[in-house]
Amino acid sequence: NALRKCASAQKSVVIVSPRPHFLYTPLLASSSVGTITLRSACEPLRALVESAASKATSATFVRADAREIDVHNKKVYATTDSDGMGLELSYDKLVIAVGAQPNTFGIPGVQEHGLFLKEAEDSAKLHAKLLSNLEKAAALSHQGNKYATEIDRLLKVVVVGGGPTGVELCAELADFKNHDVVKRYGTDISDRIQIILVEAMPRILMPFDESLANVAKEHLVSKGVEVRTGCGVTYVEGQDVTMQPSTPRTATAEQKAEAASKAKSEEVGALVWVAGIGARPLVKKLAKQLGQTDMRGLKVDETLKVEGTNDVYAIGDCAL
Repeated sequence: NALRKCASAQKSVVIVSPRPHFLYTPLLASSSVGTITLRSACEPLRALVESAASKATSATFVRADAREIDVHNKKVYATTDSDGMGLELSYDKLVIAVGAQPNTFGIPGVQEHGLFLKEAEDSAKLHAKLLSNLEKAAALSHQGNKYATEIDRLLKVVVVGGGPTGVELCAELADFKNHDVVKRYGTDISDRIQIILVEAMPRILMPFDESLANVAKEHLVSKGVEVRTGCGVTYVEGQDVTMQPSTPRTATAEQKAEAASKAKSEEVGALVWVAGIGARPLVKKLAKQLGQTDMRGLKVDETLKVEGTNDVYAIGDCAL
């Protein structure tokens, strides 16, 4: 959208991105269960640039990962890939629209063992994991009750994060279970699928009106989703997930100890982490360089100009 608005006569626009497509992230939940193809959530950046080029003096796409910004000399330093081959790009005006990345809040094991839903690759991984678990469970079911425990583990999906993404994903998973799985694997498999939505806050969809959140919860429960609120994940190791009652930041040592004493571990087939977002390294580095104390994003004024800079703007999830 910023590209379309910026492209006009007498302007040369350069788009720098590590991925060759624009990703419409709200569609990732649907693509992860096959409701739509992943291609439907992506639009080639070169096609967008080609459209913008008809309006601007020139428009160029550079596939690279921006690593550092020098606001004093108006330069962006980027690398083409992991081998560190560097690019130096100059600008007159800079728009930072890098979005955000999943925030694991430092919980041990989440980064290593969890699945996410932020990039196209994440959706593909989740889709592959779901199908792999279904196929294995279906195969094991031919041995009667011999592998009952393993089948139940394979078919248990835990989604952490009761925001819009987590709620939508659980709804998609429930529809997938009640329609596609029933049709292709039968009720013997579909009836054993467990979808668990875990939210640390007292209710799901906390930023929204409580009545709306209640409607969403009732809908999920009616579809067979188990909703656990006031519950947090504290540790992940392989297929084991440990949860306990969540505590407020002001909790006393005694309250924390009581919550820890109620911790329980359970084996799951898939853990999907959609519990929040955090700033990307580029944003944190620039925020620190500018003397910001809030590392959640870049502070901007009413015109979206980054505070403490000239001709640098931030939009989307990377802006505060």
